[in-house]
Amino acid sequence: MDDPSHSGKGKGSKDKSKIKDHRPSTSSSSSSDSGSPRSPHKGGAHPNWGAPPIMPYHNYPPPGVAGYPPPPPYPGYPPPYPNEYGHQHHHNNYYGHQPYDYPPNHDAGRSFVRGFILCSCIMFTAFFIVTIVVALAMHPTLPKYQITSMSVDNFGTVNTLTGNWNTTILLENPNDKLTGYFGDFKVVVLHKGKELTGGYAPGLILGRNDKKQFMVTAAAANFGNSPDLDAMGRERASGSVTFDAMITSVTELRSSTVSTSTEVLTAVCDGLKLVFQNNSTTGTLGNPVDCEIRL
Repeated sequence: MDDPSHSGKGKGSKDKSKIKDHRPSTSSSSSSDSGSPRSPHKGGAHPNWGAPPIMPYHNYPPPGVAGYPPPPPYPGYPPPYPNEYGHQHHHNNYYGHQPYDYPPNHDAGRSFVRGFILCSCIMFTAFFIVTIVVALAMHPTLPKYQITSMSVDNFGTVNTLTGNWNTTILLENPNDKLTGYFGDFKVVVLHKGKELTGGYAPGLILGRNDKKQFMVTAAAANFGNSPDLDAMGRERASGSVTFDAMITSVTELRSSTVSTSTEVLTAVCDGLKLVFQNNSTTGTLGNPVDCEIRL
């Protein structure tokens, strides 16, 4: 049989050896004395030994770590645009609310001018359209001129021109909705484009679909244009002389709601053939002659 004391002693020595095995060895203590941390891994070497620690601060080492410079400051707002409006920009180094420099308020004045011009154009266009529509509804028609009679007495072409012209003119307003207002009339007698004489007649008012006659008397005058006396003498010797006439007046057509623009109307009456019987000095117009209106 075994001796209990021996068996107990052996068991105790085994326990002590087990305790001994779990104690740090002399090499570990020497390693700890040298300032190196004890590694729980096999062989005493740390797998990440000598590598820098993980940096969770946006690729910058945490503050306070020796051997690394401090991180640069957080970038602020970008620099302002160039000074386009003449305002001084303030650079703020904090992250709070940035004051905003408003540009000068020029839009109000420009908007007013644009609105005024637009309204003026609209009003002018509307007025023009209304005038055209009313004018078309009124259907304005130009007045009509006709020389119903013309005569000349004491007509002579020897050395100088002599004669007295008497002209009767019929004026008609063919409009049934507009009244005609006519200024003073000027009547000029011509021969081959050269003025021989001229006279005047007072103005008048013609009602709707109305007509009136007026007479103009004029004596031969020297207009400085040297008419062809020989040509007129030859015509008279043949029995007739052809003259022309021009009638001018300031004219306006009106109604209670609309009026046309004031125009200077000229009526041209060509081919006034005065007949001289028996080579006399008196000539008369055979048939009435209608005139053509020119603006």
